[in-house]
Amino acid sequence: MLRAFFLPLTITLAMHAVVLALLFWGLPGSSEQLRARPLPQFVQAKLVVLEPKAPPKPQLAPKPAPEPKPEPKVEPKPDPKKLEREAAEAKKREAERQRKEAERKRQEAERKKEAERKKEAERKEAERKRQVEERRRLEQQQQQELQRALAQEEAALQAATDAETASSYSAVIQQAVARQWSRPPSARNEMVVELQIRMLPTGEVVSVQVVASSGNLAFDRSAEQAVKKASPIAEIKDLSRSNPRVFEQYFRSFRMRFSPEDLRR
Repeated sequence: MLRAFFLPLTITLAMHAVVLALLFWGLPGSSEQLRARPLPQFVQAKLVVLEPKAPPKPQLAPKPAPEPKPEPKVEPKPDPKKLEREAAEAKKREAERQRKEAERKRQEAERKKEAERKKEAERKEAERKRQVEERRRLEQQQQQELQRALAQEEAALQAATDAETASSYSAVIQQAVARQWSRPPSARNEMVVELQIRMLPTGEVVSVQVVASSGNLAFDRSAEQAVKKASPIAEIKDLSRSNPRVFEQYFRSFRMRFSPEDLRR
């Protein structure tokens, strides 16, 4: 720490010595006559060690001066006429706002009622269409049931008529076959043979086949021969022309039970 103070102190003393010498001898080159200069006196310097100063004590900041209290403002007295105008304008604005709000609510209520009326009209129209469709469906169903009933009745009536017609022609075929039958010696009472016969619309017999034998071969063959000899049957030809439906249903292919009534015991 002494070294830190020694160098500045030496420089300071040297500068003081130079200043004193200049003052004593003067500047060189001066026009004045040189005066006899006394011998310089040597100055003895003494090294003084300076103790470090203590840091200065922090000074307390001065207390701020109290702010002056603001003077109370004196409010100007309101103008009664101005207040009346402002109140009237505010009342007018409020009335206008209420009028607009009431108009908005009225329009909203009208729109709601219109929507409800439209919805109700659509519901009624849908209900009307549903009822019309239901009536139409019921009428169609009743018409179809009536047509089916009429068709069934007509079919039953036609079937009865066709059966009656077929029965009469079956008797004609039985008589024609009986006329052509030759009784074999072994034939007995109660013998019955069932034949499968196929015919053409011309009344011709295409084929005869025994499907249920009587138990007597001679009797079965005599029945087959009688059917073949009876062909063609003119009445069947007439039937196929006048009523082809009966021919196709009853005589195109049919079975006949052959049991002549004139057999001996």
